[in-house]
Amino acid sequence: MNMETKKTYVMFTVGWEVRYNMRDEALSCLDYFVDNDPMWHGKTFMGKEIRAPEVLRAEKVNQTVVFIGSLAHRAVISNQLAGMGFKEGHNLFWAPNWHGDEVVPPFYYDKNHWTELYKKNKDLIDQGYFQERTQIISKMLPWETFHSVLDLAAGAMLIKKYLPLSESCKYIPIDFIPYSKETIVCNLDAYEYPSIEGSSIDCAILSGTLELVRDWKWLLQKTSKITHRMIISIVTADIFNQGYPTMRTRFEHGFLTNIYPHELILYMQKLGYQLTAAKERHQLDNIYLFERVQGGDDDFFGRNAI
Repeated sequence: MNMETKKTYVMFTVGWEVRYNMRDEALSCLDYFVDNDPMWHGKTFMGKEIRAPEVLRAEKVNQTVVFIGSLAHRAVISNQLAGMGFKEGHNLFWAPNWHGDEVVPPFYYDKNHWTELYKKNKDLIDQGYFQERTQIISKMLPWETFHSVLDLAAGAMLIKKYLPLSESCKYIPIDFIPYSKETIVCNLDAYEYPSIEGSSIDCAILSGTLELVRDWKWLLQKTSKITHRMIISIVTADIFNQGYPTMRTRFEHGFLTNIYPHELILYMQKLGYQLTAAKERHQLDNIYLFERVQGGDDDFFGRNAI
């Protein structure tokens, strides 16, 4: 009797692009995940174990299919897997190019998936989570007088939709996925930053951003070089732990950092900023306005401060 050998399906990386931009129905068909970062080993995602890549050496390469989920590190991971006997187009595939088979459907939505993926967060959108947050931000500064606004991790650009920006204001959306033609593509968690240093940005907005960048101090330091104002909306560790006691770990819900309010405030002070306004949304997030201390380094950009 000829019996078809069952294949093993594995996703390489559990990064943000996998957890938030890929279809749950496809990810659930996988056997397990692997990741180079040892901090994830032994944890689970969607009930599937996250292992070290070395476990793939014990698999039969002709019965194993590996998907590369990373957008930024495809070449590096492909070379790593080539040394284990995996070949692109045969038993190794880049997840965005996977069209599906009888076991694992496509990981991404159809050609309109850059907007369809927001259905994964539809409950939050329907409840006004993002709208309420943006409306609070809209009251913190005289946005109509600004000439430039930087939106780090812009997503669907709700900031642009709800803020009272003038027509002459330059809105700069940054994200690692091209949600629109305007989006400047950068993977902040991979130390990619937009080439706008030397520019003077009236305000940088980091709304739900620091939770997704492991080296969050690097991100704030880079941003401090181009603006005297930052608005930071963040689900701090204290809010998460108090508001969601039954959730297993921050990681399993998409968070890569574990920042307490005092850590953020003290680091911003180190960068020369002071906290000038704050709003806590009960068991949701904190929204902070930081502005550079007057009388500080006026020549930070090689000219007078804003």
